[in-house]
Amino acid sequence: MRHTEYPQYAQAVAALEPVLDARDGKVIAIGGWPHSGKTTLGRYLAWQFNVSLVETDMFIIPNRGGIVHREDEVARVIEHRIGGAYPNPVIIEGATVLKLLSRLNVKPDFTIYVERPEDHDAGNLAAELDVYHKEFRPREAADLILLLPEDD
Repeated sequence: MRHTEYPQYAQAVAALEPVLDARDGKVIAIGGWPHSGKTTLGRYLAWQFNVSLVETDMFIIPNRGGIVHREDEVARVIEHRIGGAYPNPVIIEGATVLKLLSRLNVKPDFTIYVERPEDHDAGNLAAELDVYHKEFRPREAADLILLLPEDD
């Protein structure tokens, strides 16, 4: 199944249309466990709405023992997109997206939580992600929960 055939993607588009209608500096957060489909959904929505996508994995500092982001760079990208004379929406996705946005003092305007029925192995990040889920409760905080089918 190709990602554009997921009816859940149409559901996400329909939910975001009123949020992004004004084309102002909205922040859309996409969270979920590793390999749940966050990045693919984010890329599709960024293409569909012609907005920027911040893939937080691109800002992880390697060898820091866990998920540590180059926060100053992420903040600069977000501010560049949503601030200024011509603010635009930005989609930001990541396994710990609410924690990162909290550290940047950015409140998302809309949050999507992505999950799949199969159990994904988070590897050496499992303990850190368990703590994150207990503290930030991203599934419960989501405006929209998308259950994507298992990979074919």
